[in-house]
Amino acid sequence: MKKTLGIAAVFLFMGGIGVGRWALPAPTPRFPVDTLAVSGQGGLDTVDTSDYARTWKLIREKHINVNVTDSQLFYGSVSGLVDSLDDPYSVYLDPKKAAIAASDLSGEFSGIGVEIGLKEGRITVIAPIADTPGAKAGLLPGDVITAIDGQDTYGMKIDDAVSKIRGERGKPVKLTIYREGAQSMRDIEIVRDTIALKSVKWKPAAVGNKTFMVVTISHFSADTAAAFEKASQEALAAKVDGMVIDLRNDPGGLLDQAINVICHWSAGVPLVYAEPRGEPRQALGCKAGDTLKNMPTVVLVNKGSASASEIMAGALQDLGKARVIGETTYGKGCGQSVFEFPDGAQLRLTTFLWKTPKGRTIDKTGITPDEVLKAEPADIRAGKDVQLDRALQYLSTGR
Repeated sequence: MKKTLGIAAVFLFMGGIGVGRWALPAPTPRFPVDTLAVSGQGGLDTVDTSDYARTWKLIREKHINVNVTDSQLFYGSVSGLVDSLDDPYSVYLDPKKAAIAASDLSGEFSGIGVEIGLKEGRITVIAPIADTPGAKAGLLPGDVITAIDGQDTYGMKIDDAVSKIRGERGKPVKLTIYREGAQSMRDIEIVRDTIALKSVKWKPAAVGNKTFMVVTISHFSADTAAAFEKASQEALAAKVDGMVIDLRNDPGGLLDQAINVICHWSAGVPLVYAEPRGEPRQALGCKAGDTLKNMPTVVLVNKGSASASEIMAGALQDLGKARVIGETTYGKGCGQSVFEFPDGAQLRLTTFLWKTPKGRTIDKTGITPDEVLKAEPADIRAGKDVQLDRALQYLSTGR
């Protein structure tokens, strides 16, 4: 069965949700064969897999840990197979980790409320979610987590880091953080809490005799399009003079939800292009629904804006529907397909690259704002939001 899902940025656990979901039939159990013919771009390679069978046998017979199970060996070996791709967004999740991943998109879990990803091989904060323990502790996009409860994270996989950071509500976790420009690393102890994610929040903002609607999208989950519809209806009913769409620290999420939101500004045209391996480019969009097509709009982004939020910012920018203000975004422009196994495990495999309506590449490049404006630490500490202030000024004056 194939179902369109979308994408996610990185792990909250929010990483690598894909554009499709496939349920795979139960395999016939069998031990690895001695040789395997693999067809690759370089021609036909013959891979001798007998070492795998021998290694399995030697571990079971010789390793000092007599309690190791076949399940541990199996799930670990499949995970290692995917890790060999050197792609931080392709991941194999055993049934337990797959269940954790599913809880993120359900909107509630126990943890600290921070999305993490891999940058240059290190566990890195992509975005802290507002009003969560991680945000209140002062974590910022770009912070490198060098250790979790004293365990070095170098070489650690994302899903393993997530499992260690997640935990029982009320129990602390100690993160060792390196921040660019700092003289040394520092430890931050954060008490875990229940994270109930509301993906869309909105509020009015007045400048002089004009009124605007500020809509914050923290991530794109299953309820985002419906929640945004309510926000847009309120904006239209109030006859606001413009909208600010705040995508700062939005790690992404479900692509179909992002498209349904973008459709409020533009319908009947491509909103994003998917480029799968060996297949023609696919245009994704919607036929109707552009109720905000004449609404003056500013989109706020920063380096914590990733994946689906980058797709939205890039689409509105390319289509001339919004001015983008802030910092260059994260640069996660690839999509993952989800393959589900009968035992509950999942393979999330990178199968697509995303391009903006004008064909711009997002992956590793990000979206460059029309107006680059960095939020300085001193302003943040003082409670000033210079980016939002600038967005409201632009909507109020047109310049």
